Amino acid sequence: MDFLRKFETSIQAIGAGALKAPQVIYVKDVNKTLFSMYGIPNGSFVAVQEIDGQLTLEPINALVFTALDAATISLTNYGGNTPNMLYSRDGITWTLWDYSAISIATGESLFMKGTNPLGFNSSNTVYSKFNMTGSVAVSGNIMALITGGATSSLVIPNNHCFYSLFNGCTSLVSINKNMLPATTLKERCYGIMFKGCASLTTAPELPATTLSNYCYSGMFEKCPALTTAPELPATTLANYCYSGM
Repeated sequence: MDFLRKFETSIQAIGAGALKAPQVIYVKDVNKTLFSMYGIPNGSFVAVQEIDGQLTLEPINALVFTALDAATISLTNYGGNTPNMLYSRDGITWTLWDYSAISIATGESLFMKGTNPLGFNSSNTVYSKFNMTGSVAVSGNIMALITGGATSSLVIPNNHCFYSLFNGCTSLVSINKNMLPATTLKERCYGIMFKGCASLTTAPELPATTLSNYCYSGMFEKCPALTTAPELPATTLANYCYSGM
């Protein structure tokens, strides 16, 4: 049945992958999340809450880590970088993160957001990067690490913003195509972002049309497992914008 699906739990819905529209979804458990509902872009999540006997559905604007096998997520800071970070297991209750390892069971998701209006990283010596174990798929919206998830943005705020963010994450196996929505970039903002992600099979779309020097430099260096490549729509380039990409 392509247009009517029933899930006893939200975990079943998450495991169903991309759903065809229109969808009618019945969910038995609450205070959980659903994946890719009708009207929500594929790769997005929706929080399901019961309030006064009524189910409410709210899109979750966050960066999402889903464990394909049991996994851990942590953050390493360099040069005194201390980004504001919150995490949630249900998209409803959020906890300030101290960057230590968080375990995720197979099939579960971890949501991340932060309020960092000046940028997540600030240079090639003052930056933070994720670490992973297990097998992980990443989706959602990376700009939630800047805006706190309250709003969306299509403008990278500073140079080196997401520099080296997933560098060396060999447990990262897939990225949702809509994860990097920014259309205006800054210098080295995605520099070596996925360098050494040797298990990564899918690349995100790169819709930016306003580029900056070295913005994509080394972005997918040493990623031999990639089977997809993004389109590059910019018609005006910047110095070394695709260098070693």
